[in-house]
Amino acid sequence: MSKIENFVFINRGASLGRHLYLDNFVSIGPGVVTGGNVTIAKGSLIGTGAVILPEVKTGKHAIVGAGSAVTKDVNDYSIVVGNPAKKIKENDINF
Repeated sequence: MSKIENFVFINRGASLGRHLYLDNFVSIGPGVVTGGNVTIAKGSLIGTGAVILPEVKTGKHAIVGAGSAVTKDVNDYSIVVGNPAKKIKENDINF
């Protein structure tokens, strides 16, 4: 069963897999695709056209760049881009 918390924004054209968990304040860009059993933690932003493979989790306030392919878990406050997605920096936790 999937669960979507409060203040979640899911843009058009997103294809979200089964057993998905979207925490509070998550934003899903247009054309995002997720596999099954994906967890997207509080405040995360998933960019346009990103793909998140099954069983992957994003940490709190993570950012996944547009068109990225996320193949493994993303740490809290990380910014990842590319195919496969790699961490390029961390978010400022005082925003």
